[in-house]
Amino acid sequence: MTMQFVRRACAVALACVCSFSVSVAWAGTYILKTSRPGNQTFEESTDPHLLDLGESHGTSLSVQTAGPATRLLILVNAECTVAGTTTEDWLRVEILVDGIVLTPSGGLGHAVCTADGDGLLNNWVMAASDASTVVGAGTHTVELRGSLAFGAGVPGADWWIGDLSLIVIANNE
Repeated sequence: MTMQFVRRACAVALACVCSFSVSVAWAGTYILKTSRPGNQTFEESTDPHLLDLGESHGTSLSVQTAGPATRLLILVNAECTVAGTTTEDWLRVEILVDGIVLTPSGGLGHAVCTADGDGLLNNWVMAASDASTVVGAGTHTVELRGSLAFGAGVPGADWWIGDLSLIVIANNE
């Protein structure tokens, strides 16, 4: 390899990294990101709850698309724990676009964290989930909804989520 080739390769790699980190649109692809470093605790929760996404977005992130077919890739990670009295209590976090639950986040078998059975919020894990869908032109909403499975409504079956990060990559197909 010549030194000139190495310099060009480094410049291209640096340009790609810089474009990604500042969320600049390129080739019909753009990135939206939000995060919430604080904690959200839900005590003896029986109903699903929309999660606060942080950075003044509230519970809904708006995504504007222009093309007739835009693929949204949604990446979520957060620290979470469940204070269940059995090891069968677990937390499900669903990814919704325009109010529709995306697979694989929906359904009975999608646990992001579980209880260790001692009834305390002390079994923290960093969990991640992702989903994708194709949408048309317009404004779309992305939401995250958390709910307990099995432990819902049981005294002491609480859950906590923190250090939440949501990334939406939109790519015109």
